[in-house]
Amino acid sequence: MTEALSDRLHEKCGIVGVITKQENAAQIALIGLKASQNRGQDAAGIAWEEFNKLHVQTGSGRADGVFPGEPFSSVCSHIASGQVRYATSGAIVNSLNQPFLTPEAGFAMGHNGNLPDVDKLLRFLSPYFSQAHLDSRNDSGLMYDRTYVELMGGHSFPSAVEKAYFDFQGAFSNIFMNTEMLIAYRDWCGIRPVSIGRLPNGNGYAIASETYALDQIGAKYLDDVKPGEMVIATADQLVRKQLRPGRLELCSMEPIYFAKPGSRLLGRLVEDIRKDYGAYLAYDHPFK
Repeated sequence: MTEALSDRLHEKCGIVGVITKQENAAQIALIGLKASQNRGQDAAGIAWEEFNKLHVQTGSGRADGVFPGEPFSSVCSHIASGQVRYATSGAIVNSLNQPFLTPEAGFAMGHNGNLPDVDKLLRFLSPYFSQAHLDSRNDSGLMYDRTYVELMGGHSFPSAVEKAYFDFQGAFSNIFMNTEMLIAYRDWCGIRPVSIGRLPNGNGYAIASETYALDQIGAKYLDDVKPGEMVIATADQLVRKQLRPGRLELCSMEPIYFAKPGSRLLGRLVEDIRKDYGAYLAYDHPFK
């Protein structure tokens, strides 16, 4: 394994997706990304559609450093997605910055989570990609490649995303996009959060790791993506499909450490959950 492939443990990341009838999706996504900065400061990136073509920009550091000022103020984009990355092992390798986007694949993907074992994925992908390519990928990149294989096989974009889903074992909340739609899904244990919001005046949808990001872009919280569920969003419609039976096993570090105090988890403010943790801790271990 190369150093790049060993950089798999990046469990606390933030993902954001926006699809709108207006022409400022990239600008809205950047607001959401900055509001998700607590989830990663190692790298940031945004993919966007403009004139039916996909573009991506990523860089090391915080979102406000990678995207200073208002870089998307003149960009006409109806769909965009972004990720802030937090790498907890291995080197910071720019080729691993997300969202992943290759021109031949025609879609972008951002991932929050960790696949502890990718041996099965590597065996599946070895006939399709060179060993040098696979050695350069982390778990997120392999998820992208696995989805691309289904597209090469002639499946539609939603079908390719769905079929690849069943080969992933671990924690994953992902956002995909092409020039027409956003797709998000969550692993069947719901380890990492991801929420859905409606943009003002029915102008589209937003998807984000935390409800705080939805609040900052003015989206009304609708629901969480359920464990084992896939959500497909266009500007006019939201389609939901349960891929696997789910059971919620949200990581305990989300309310303790990862999430912003102003976000909502399990229907409650994170700040209130933390206060309850403190009260229980004081009860079990009183100060003497």
